[in-house]
Amino acid sequence: MKHNPDLLKNLPADFLAGHDKLSREQAGHLRHFHNLATQRDGEWGVMGSQDPGQEWLDSYRYQLATMAYAAGAAHFHRLPALRSIFQSLLSGLIHKMLRREVWGYWFLTSHSGKFVDPDIKRLRQPWADPVVKENIMIIAMRYNDVRDGTNVATEVLSKYTAAWEAKGMAGPNGLFISWYSPKQDTKRPALDLGFTAWSVTLS
Repeated sequence: MKHNPDLLKNLPADFLAGHDKLSREQAGHLRHFHNLATQRDGEWGVMGSQDPGQEWLDSYRYQLATMAYAAGAAHFHRLPALRSIFQSLLSGLIHKMLRREVWGYWFLTSHSGKFVDPDIKRLRQPWADPVVKENIMIIAMRYNDVRDGTNVATEVLSKYTAAWEAKGMAGPNGLFISWYSPKQDTKRPALDLGFTAWSVTLS
């Protein structure tokens, strides 16, 4: 095939000079996400949780979601041309997110119990779908806003912020409460900074 003289044989040395590059640490995080997302089904190496029932803040669903948020932000802000790389990474994370090990906990959790509802006399009628109710995540709205050119997340967040302030969801020390029991209208105060840091990161 004859070479087209209008095409460069080599890219100029300063081709990427005007673009921010990933640090070794940032690239390493993305590589780590890829390694975790491509583990065989049923394997969760280095993704252990404090609670084997997947009910705590380091459960699979939160690890996978945070990886997806970080990958999406890296793709949009730093590497928009690498669509195929991020498509495979996000597809792998979504595949993992749909695994029973991630969502199977919810059927039992939806029964509730004395720990979070001290006045309960009979366990609730359970439901298997973990997102049908009692599940609010704002970050996905922000990604939709970026894609659609809208500003839904800001409007929703301002309403939640007003509701949180009215309900006293932050204690006098400024930390978010650990949880709120609606039936008793009681709050469990935060014991340390960890939950507040986690909440602010994901809100």
